[in-house]
Amino acid sequence: MIPFMLEVSKDLKNYLDRELSKGPLEAKDLAARYTTDNLASCEFGIHGRALSDVDDTFRKLGKEIFDPSFLKNIKFVLQLYFPGIFDILKLR
Repeated sequence: MIPFMLEVSKDLKNYLDRELSKGPLEAKDLAARYTTDNLASCEFGIHGRALSDVDDTFRKLGKEIFDPSFLKNIKFVLQLYFPGIFDILKLR
């Protein structure tokens, strides 16, 4: 697992060298990309591309999971506080 993490760290260094010349970076996005690549490498054994590809599939899925839409938030609140209504409306 450590060799995979070292490889992703090298990718992060290359990403920082390339992107810092363009201007400031958003820390949340940087951390999410680094974490996504580490998960792809360590858990799935594939080379993640979140640090090199803006449209990386793993990154898109991560955004979808952790940045839910307004509708998903409404469903969550209904399910948490009003499970009966949630079941009647069949929102699963």
